[in-house]
Amino acid sequence: MCLVQWKIDKVLTISVDNASANKVAIDYLRKKLINWSIPPILGGKHLHVRCLAHVLNLIVRSGLNILDKSVASIRNAVKFVRSSPARLDLFKLCVEKEMLEIKRVCVLDVPTRWNSTFIMLETAIYLRKAFERMAEEEDRNYYGYFDEVEDEDEDEVEAETSKSRKRIGPPNDSDWEKRAFHDIVAINAEINALYVRPEMCDGSEAEKILVGMAVKMSAKFKKYFDSIDDVNQLLLVALVLDPRYKMRNFSHVCQRMLHLDEMAVREKTTKLKELLVSLTDLYASSIGSQTNQKKQATMWLLAVSP
Repeated sequence: MCLVQWKIDKVLTISVDNASANKVAIDYLRKKLINWSIPPILGGKHLHVRCLAHVLNLIVRSGLNILDKSVASIRNAVKFVRSSPARLDLFKLCVEKEMLEIKRVCVLDVPTRWNSTFIMLETAIYLRKAFERMAEEEDRNYYGYFDEVEDEDEDEVEAETSKSRKRIGPPNDSDWEKRAFHDIVAINAEINALYVRPEMCDGSEAEKILVGMAVKMSAKFKKYFDSIDDVNQLLLVALVLDPRYKMRNFSHVCQRMLHLDEMAVREKTTKLKELLVSLTDLYASSIGSQTNQKKQATMWLLAVSP
């Protein structure tokens, strides 16, 4: 109904999170769109795009689960400070007494956004002395917040909407920032960087935590992107059509960053070329049909004209 109301008659892909309900919704929508006058390309095979931000959030949160108690304690402390204007003013006074930057006030994270948790932890570490002063000198109820059981709604979604007009013209900087395939590869590389070879492991507690986080995050990553075939293939098409990368960059990434052997790289490259040919043929046939319709209309007008 929304597509009809918004007068959208051409749908290439739809980005949604990985909830099972959304998969059912996409399958239903695909069946409906196939009967439209302008059906989705290739029967809607590549209609569903997993929201990379949502998947990244799941990956990072799986790693943070190891530090759940510590993160929950810091979150409770921030909740306590921000629970009333009086407490917030009291905390600011503690910040001044510790001669810290008053502009950096503690922030509360959003459970569905891992980067907000990072900002909360980063700020809390900087303001640690202010938290300690508030606990020791100012408020006896402070420590009670650290023992509270946290209620988090895993399905909570913060929706953001923005209105923008369709822009026509050459690509700008914001267009070049949309590099989904490279982002997926980069996430994998960052997770692998957390691993420490057994012969290089010093056995420290911090190192054990990092390795444990890497194991959990890697397992979650493989759940969604275990193979390059799990990535929506239109993202690869976008990479090839980008004049900065093209097919050569795709082969380079497969070989150097995904560590595929030569035969596997050749196989993936061939499949991608076949998809490009299919899209080209589809476009050519649509242009040809439009031309034929125009010719038929012209011939009909000539036939009926006196």
